[in-house]
Formats: sequence, C-alpha cells, structure tokens
Amino acid sequence: MRNLVYFLTYERKAKEIEVLMRNYLLVSFAVCIIVAGCQSINDNNITVENSNSKTSIHKATTPTPQESIDNKPSESLLTNQENKSVDSLDQKTERRNVQNPSDVKHKADMNQEKQVVTKLTPYQVLTKIREIEKFSGGTFQGNGKENIYSFLIPDPNKEDENIIYNRLYDISNGNVSIYGKKDFEVYYNLFDESTYTHLKVNPVIIQVDKNHQNEMNKIEQKLYSSDDSNNAKWSPNYQYVAYYLGNSDGGEAYLWKVGDNTPTKINKTERDRYFFKWSPDSRYLVLDTGTSRHRGGQIYNVSTRKISDSFGYIHKVYFSENSSWIAYSNSSEFRSKEKAGYEDDQTEEIWLMDLNNFEERFLIRTDDHTDYSPAKWTNDSELIYLKRDYRTGTKEELEITIP
Repeated sequence: MRNLVYFLTYERKAKEIEVLMRNYLLVSFAVCIIVAGCQSINDNNITVENSNSKTSIHKATTPTPQESIDNKPSESLLTNQENKSVDSLDQKTERRNVQNPSDVKHKADMNQEKQVVTKLTPYQVLTKIREIEKFSGGTFQGNGKENIYSFLIPDPNKEDENIIYNRLYDISNGNVSIYGKKDFEVYYNLFDESTYTHLKVNPVIIQVDKNHQNEMNKIEQKLYSSDDSNNAKWSPNYQYVAYYLGNSDGGEAYLWKVGDNTPTKINKTERDRYFFKWSPDSRYLVLDTGTSRHRGGQIYNVSTRKISDSFGYIHKVYFSENSSWIAYSNSSEFRSKEKAGYEDDQTEEIWLMDLNNFEERFLIRTDDHTDYSPAKWTNDSELIYLKRDYRTGTKEELEITIP
C-alpha cells in the first residue's frame, strides 16, 4: 500500500515538472523574439559615444511601394522643374558615371547632336545668329518653316535693296547658309563654335536705347514663337513692325507698335501673301503682293490709317527721300516685237504716286521698243531712271526733275 502511494506521488510530481519545463521553453522563446525586435529598432538609431557628446546616426530604410507613391514630389514642384533642360540633366548624369576621357568626349558629341536636332523657335535662332555675327536687327522672313528658317540680315555696305542678304537655317542639322557664288553654301553651324572662326563679322547696331530694344525683343519673341507670323519688317525708326498672320498661301496684314500689348489689323486688305517696304520716315508702308516681276500692292498711312486702292507695278517702288512720292514702272499699252521671248512683250513706262492723297500720274511715257524704269532718288525731286532701247540695243542712265 505504501509503495502505491509513493508511485502516485512520484507520477504527479513528474507531470508538474513537465509542465514547468514546457512553460520555461515558451517563456524563453518569447524573450528571444523581444530581444531580436529591440535589436532591429536600435539598428536604425545607433548611438556613438564620444568623450563629451553623443551623436545619433539614422540609418535609411527602403520605403515600401506605397510610401514611394505617398512621398512623390507635388505637382507644383514638377511644374517648376519642367523648364530644366533635358540635355543638362543628361550631362549631370554623365559626369557621375563616365570616367574615361574618350567616353566623355563621345558623350559630349552625342549631347551636341541632341542639341542640334532640338527644335528652336525662329526667335531663338535669330537671337543666336545676332549673338554670333554681332549685329542688332534682322527679321524672320517666314519661308519654308517645315525645314528651313529664312532671315533677312542688314548689310550697311550695300545700297541696292534688290539684293537680299539672308541667312538660311537648316532645322535638321543646325547649319546656317548664305548665298555664295552659285547657290547657298554653309556659312557656319549654330552649335559648333569651331565653325565661327572664318566669319567676316561687320557689327551692325540699331540706334535705339536699351529699354526700347527690350520692348522690340518682347514683340519679336511673341511673333517668332508662332508658326503663323510671316515676313516681319521693322520700320526705319523701329517703332512699328509689319507682318502678316497666316501661312505660305497668305494671310492678313498686321502692324504692332512698340509699347502696345497687342497688334492692329490693317483694314481694307484682302487675304494674301504680303511683303513689306517702309518709307524713309516710317510714315508709309507698302503692302506688296505678287510672285513675279509684275506685282501689286497698296500704300498704308500709319498715322491716319488710310490705305490706297490696289495698284500694279513692276519689280518694286522707290520712295523719295522726303517720303512725298513713290516712283515705279508699269506695263504700257504697247507691245514690242523685239521683246519676244521675255516674260512679257509689253514695254514699260514710269509712274508717280503722290503719297498725300494716293493719286497716280504718268512721269515718262514710252513707245513700242523702249523700257523706262526708276533707279533711285538723289533728292526730294530728282529721280535717276534707266532707258533701254531694244531696237538700238542701247542702255542709258538719265535724270529727271519732278515738276
């Protein structure tokens, strides 16, 4: 009986010990988990003890995908960053990653190619050409915008207005061309400074103050950033710019005064492709139309906003020095057998227009074998003109006084 009691007592104590051991293991496992968690937290905020101070070093953690979305830059910040150049960002990246000098040069060449093919507005191109060739003025002509920009450039050494001194900018490669001995030839590349060395620079500076020049630049920037503005032409006093708004087929004529926020449409004109010529005193503007020697146009009085009826002329009109008259040639009623094979067989005679009232009158009449055409004014009333006799094959330069 006593042995049975001892056995039961021993079995009960063994079970109690087993329970105690199981609880001990569970507690130990929990303690390990807690300790590991504390270590992870401390890794992100490590304290380095110095003799006099303690410095906390925060370890960066990798954000979750949701945290990356939540912490993205605000829309306003992205907007402010839109104006940064893509090329400059590429260059910064290359400076970090490229070590080999030859690789750097190759990358620079690639960046230059990227810059060349970047589409620049006509105003940006004209500004760069002005900077390179050191002149003020010049106008964007608006020709061939799909692949080439054409700019009319001033040349103070040339008096003949019939010759167009322009620059053609090739959008595809950045080349700037001028008219050479036979045809247009590359003058330099807008993005390659090594091609500037041979330039025959003759600086041309327009006579306006800095504030006025800034106002002109603002107008040009607005005009030339648009694909719709064409054949801009500044007045000699640089107070107005004339242009037409449309496309290569034609448009409507406008005048923009320096200091005005918006341009003014020139009324009583038809939709056409316009070229502009100013009088010496900037009071009158020729709205020239036509695609050959036989042209048409109207005269616009800037101050009164009156405009003449349409009239015909050959080649161009010539303003007197005081801007009181224009002289021009036009076809006569006579046909010349000696002019067979020319653009037309009618002879030419000289007309005058009084700009005060836009009235036309004959100056020199012709016959069936002689052409007369104005050449230039020597003063307010003296006109030099050319006489060409087709029967005798002679040419003369003569002068006439306006009565």
